[in-house]
Amino acid sequence: EAELHAVTLEKIRTSGDVTEALRFEKDLLSVARDKFEWLSPIEFIDLDRLREDRNRCAHPSLIADGQAYSPSAELARLHIRSAITSVLQHPPAQGKYALERLVKEVSSEYFPTNRDAAKASLQTGPLKKARDSLIRNFVVVLLKKYLLEEKESNDFKFRLRIAAALKATFALHPTQYQAAVKEKISDIARQIEDVNLLSLVYLLKEMPDAWNYLEQDVSQKLKNYVKALPEEKLDYLDVVLAVEPLRASGEDRIKRASLKELSSNIFFALPSQLADRFIDLYLQSYSVDNANKVAKEMRQYASDFSGDQIRRLIAGASGNPKVTGSSELGPLISALRRHKTLPLDELEGLLCNHGFEKYAEDSDGLPF
Repeated sequence: EAELHAVTLEKIRTSGDVTEALRFEKDLLSVARDKFEWLSPIEFIDLDRLREDRNRCAHPSLIADGQAYSPSAELARLHIRSAITSVLQHPPAQGKYALERLVKEVSSEYFPTNRDAAKASLQTGPLKKARDSLIRNFVVVLLKKYLLEEKESNDFKFRLRIAAALKATFALHPTQYQAAVKEKISDIARQIEDVNLLSLVYLLKEMPDAWNYLEQDVSQKLKNYVKALPEEKLDYLDVVLAVEPLRASGEDRIKRASLKELSSNIFFALPSQLADRFIDLYLQSYSVDNANKVAKEMRQYASDFSGDQIRRLIAGASGNPKVTGSSELGPLISALRRHKTLPLDELEGLLCNHGFEKYAEDSDGLPF
């Protein structure tokens, strides 16, 4: 669009067509407001007044009784201020190049990964006084990079940079941001390969409001995906559980998780729901060997069990002879004791009350 107007203006200059030049000038403010979105409605009014007063001064117009129009110095200063604040103080930026500049900036390894720093970086560039179309295109490009570029989306820092840029854009231009997400996120999400659907879960964790803009087929597909989360993806359950609309589906998947599935993954921070599943599997042990296997896995996460979970574990263990007769019960209790989640006197009392005196210690740390 800008190139078309530049070509038109050059033709007018080379041909010396005064009529077309006047028409071009007359339409210039409307083009700047409507086609390029450079001017707000208020700025358009201020500059239109400037144009009218300019025309009165430039042409031999008489306003009354042969008196020439002579604007006051105050009005001249107002027009100068309007011209500067609305147009002249802003650096030039063309949509295509401004978008390329923004995307290049966000793609840099040195772009911030938190919202406030990202906002500070972006608000001094093309986004400071951006057209709606630029904001929309920027948001759409970021969503596509986050959700569809498989290699880069697996880069944790890359994902953080994109999320920070999206949050910053929302902070700077909330209305345009929301309109772009509402319009495009479902279409983009439908392009995600099933094996990469976790990228959408990560986005929802960072941008929870995006869930409100997902169309029903997309949100339902994501819930179904979480309910049937593949074994090799179970270590991402903490991310799933952090997305409130997906939590019930994640908890449903956990309730069906087998010991084999849990033991094949490493959970750096064991979610409470997974800790409950470990306890359920332990208390439901069908053999001494099975109880030993579950106990060995649980020992890795001894620090992640809450006080209530430890109480339930000890109380329930006394009712299953496969557990009480297993060799790993003692080491599991020792691991729980070391992390002191429960006060030691309470733990020792629990053990004695449920028939596990041989695993209890006195105040000197010696077995009773």
